[in-house]
Amino acid sequence: MSRKVLSVLLVSILFLFSSCGMPSYHDYSSSISISRAPTIVNGKSYDAGFSVRVSSSDPSITSLSSETPSILIMYCIASGRGSFSSQFNSYIRNSNKYYNGTAASFNKSGQLNNVETTVDSHEVHLYHFTGEASRPLHVPAGYTYPSLKLDTTYYFMFEKVDNQDNTICLHLTVLESGSSGLTERDSFNVYRYDGSSFSRAAEGGSGPDYEFYTDGGDSQFYELQLAAAVNLVPSASSSSNNIYWSALSFDSIEIN
Repeated sequence: MSRKVLSVLLVSILFLFSSCGMPSYHDYSSSISISRAPTIVNGKSYDAGFSVRVSSSDPSITSLSSETPSILIMYCIASGRGSFSSQFNSYIRNSNKYYNGTAASFNKSGQLNNVETTVDSHEVHLYHFTGEASRPLHVPAGYTYPSLKLDTTYYFMFEKVDNQDNTICLHLTVLESGSSGLTERDSFNVYRYDGSSFSRAAEGGSGPDYEFYTDGGDSQFYELQLAAAVNLVPSASSSSNNIYWSALSFDSIEIN
């Protein structure tokens, strides 16, 4: 191949990439802090929760879509978490591809697509929550709770709430830090993926999310695993264009 032909070929390739838009990936991990919260926050006792903070120390983080940073909170009815973290990293975070993640999607049974694990020889899945009046809490990019402020600590705290029919739902309180301390930003009930409440005892539950206990025998008490991750999506004006996810953080609630 002559030098002239090679030069024309290289220019054509560069033009193709510039016209399509060169992919640009950015790792935001140093800006995100997410962990299990203490059980007592702002003087009140809770059953479980997460502490979240997204820092503006990374200059790239100021160019985000209006709904992010957001948090996705999911649940699993099982006695353990198996390999959820590695599955989430592989199929949602795509950490082996410069953190070029994908939007979280759920099937008609409420299960997070492509993420499953085994606990005590039983296949289990992560499920999305549904809000009051069937409010969806799993739609990109806002997910469970959207538009978090940078350099602000949030607490997403859960309490068990008794219903009159001997079932329970979870009450989610969102607390936001400020110059005068923590203030309540939001407060609402959350339910199973189909909008129904949680059974008080495992043997009273039905549906795919209860399969770990219905397959493994009756149980008077059971565990509800909570999993949370922070999502960042750059705006159209950002120098990067990858969807970014933090690693999963976990907490659990005993239902009795």
